[in-house]
Amino acid sequence: MTVTALDFRARLLGGLSDALRERPYAEVTVADVVRCAKTSKRTFYEHFADKDECLVALLTRANVELREAIAEAVDPHAEWTTQIRQGVRALLAHVHDQPHLFLNGFRSVHALDQGRQLIREGMATFVDLLRTLGDTPELQRAGVTAPTRELGIMVFGGVRELIVDALEEGRDPAELLEPVTEALTALLGPRA
Repeated sequence: MTVTALDFRARLLGGLSDALRERPYAEVTVADVVRCAKTSKRTFYEHFADKDECLVALLTRANVELREAIAEAVDPHAEWTTQIRQGVRALLAHVHDQPHLFLNGFRSVHALDQGRQLIREGMATFVDLLRTLGDTPELQRAGVTAPTRELGIMVFGGVRELIVDALEEGRDPAELLEPVTEALTALLGPRA
């Protein structure tokens, strides 16, 4: 079986993810990444200019996977409050499975050259997902309209802060299911 460039790239991203389970991003070295990926520094530098570029690629991939997990978890034919709960549950399950990515991304992204762009892309992905999920016949019948970009950004920021707070305190993000679902239901629900 031939190992392709994409296979090596995936291994290196997995290596960085594994290294982030061991220590914070600021302490991770390229040597840690290649050790965890079971490859060489030469291979690393064939795919990434430095560890920051590798982190950007890892966080970008994690963002796509999160969007897909949430979209897959939400049944567009379910009652609107059920849809919100399904989306929140998928988000929190994803964070539960990869808290090291969420925390390291949150803590390290501001120091990256592409950090602001990555934050904006994550925010745009989340807002777009909220708007897409909010634009279903079931929600329209219930009087729920897709949130504005501004409301989506506020929701994104608030939910992200709650998750980081829970993780930094060593709590399971699943504990946030009720408060986040309640807040989103109030913010996104039908207007009088």
